[in-house]
Amino acid sequence: MVLWGKFKDLEKTKSFPKTVVESLPFIRGSTIIVAYANYYPHFKRHSNGSISGFYADVLKAAQTYLGVHFEYIPSVDGHWGSLLENGSYNGMVGMVERREVDMALPEISYTYDRSSISDYPFALNKERQQILVQNTFTQNSLDLWTYMDPYSWWFWYTTLAMMTLATTLAHLFQWVEKQGPGSEWMQDLIYVMIGIGITTMPKCTSSRIFFFWCALLGYVFVASYTSVLSASLIVKRFQVPYADLSDLANQDMDFSFLIRDGSAAHTFYRKAQAGTIANKLWKRSKLFKSVNEGIQEVMNSRDIVMQAAVGDFQYLEEYPCEVYAMPWNAMTDLAGLILQKNSPYTQTFKELFLLLEQSGQLDHLRIKWKLSVIKRVEECDKDDRSLGFSKCVTAFLVVPLGVVLALVMVVIEKITMLYRTTKSLNARQQSKWP
Repeated sequence: MVLWGKFKDLEKTKSFPKTVVESLPFIRGSTIIVAYANYYPHFKRHSNGSISGFYADVLKAAQTYLGVHFEYIPSVDGHWGSLLENGSYNGMVGMVERREVDMALPEISYTYDRSSISDYPFALNKERQQILVQNTFTQNSLDLWTYMDPYSWWFWYTTLAMMTLATTLAHLFQWVEKQGPGSEWMQDLIYVMIGIGITTMPKCTSSRIFFFWCALLGYVFVASYTSVLSASLIVKRFQVPYADLSDLANQDMDFSFLIRDGSAAHTFYRKAQAGTIANKLWKRSKLFKSVNEGIQEVMNSRDIVMQAAVGDFQYLEEYPCEVYAMPWNAMTDLAGLILQKNSPYTQTFKELFLLLEQSGQLDHLRIKWKLSVIKRVEECDKDDRSLGFSKCVTAFLVVPLGVVLALVMVVIEKITMLYRTTKSLNARQQSKWP
């Protein structure tokens, strides 16, 4: 194998740790039984019996240089392993505890409870877990209030109040004009108040200043409204609903917190002390068996929150527009493979993995299988930056509504005019009778 060629040279030059070299005659030719769960890209066993993923490459290295063979058995119940009420474990951790297998993988979180029944030879990765929620931005959603977004509601309330005030002043001005002689002082007062100095200032300086100010203010409003509206229509925005795990636990709303059944997180939340953040979330918890099942629940309800490992984010590639990952870690664990408690293989694998780490080969594999990249599905791969009907539906509704109202007004005017004409003709005809 070319990938591990450099380790052959290390073995020839006695660069392997002494413990590994001394243990080679003992373990060479041994068959190590491995409990596994498919968790790509960490590990996957295909239908033809071949394996792939980060842990597969690590085991291939061990097979080559330690001369061991591996036999794979799937997890008895599909779980990684959580602590049960009777003190035993289910899943792959339980299989190791009962000594049904020698080893279990992949990405088994190293916890204090598990350390009492298994050996941790070496932490191969950091397992980050984040919170997944339904993406409240949906590409095809209809929002009739989109055109109100550029300004706050207080701005619209103020604008409506100013329009009402201006209309009232206009009616007041017309009423004053109709008062006839003796009301000139009232007319002059209103002229000065609204800045139209027709009688008091023939040059209309105040009128020009007033209308110039109104035009400038209107231009600023229109420009700002247009720019903000364009941004709100074209650029996708997402408001992060929870600042951290504490903020999530203290929410007043009713929601379900999804935790993977049989995981280390399952045990952590279940054993949390009363009153703690973890205990508050446990009271809202709901278990899911497969990541795909959990994501489907998150997609279907805004009241579902899910904790998932970053390694599970591969499933989100199928739903880039429907699910959002919080930009903070809910939990970070050291993870790797585990062996039976006091296993004769523990020290050998520990020093072999340490050698792979120091030589940079584990980092090479993390990059190869993209384990060092924190994948967050924040951008919608299907995001269309063009303005579709769904985003401009308000404009399409306002125009026909205006046309309909205009037609209604025309009909009313015609009916009113016809009624007045008929009434006038009837009055004339009646006046002609002797």
